[in-house]
Amino acid sequence: MPVKELGAGTATEIDRFGGGVGWLAHPDETMRRASHALATDEGVFLVDPVDAEGVDALVADLGEVAGVVVLLEYHARDAERITTRATPSASPPATTCPSTCRPR
Repeated sequence: MPVKELGAGTATEIDRFGGGVGWLAHPDETMRRASHALATDEGVFLVDPVDAEGVDALVADLGEVAGVVVLLEYHARDAERITTRATPSASPPATTCPSTCRPR
């Protein structure tokens, strides 16, 4: 089992709850990098997404994707690719934190 798989994977649902769903793009990797989609009044936000075949279908019933959230710069993953595909008019999220928001 590799620590981290690269390349195309297939989205495997890991949890579903009121207003959201989680998936693994590479369920056999050791890192087990989870991604989530959260439905809000403003639309669906994908959190730390790893792209895979089936992601669009997995989140489609939640509504229209409004944006992508990267919680930590190391989690940029496939954020730019997914943002471009899901919300072409939006800018990809910033994946670096300005010095004013870094812990001291």
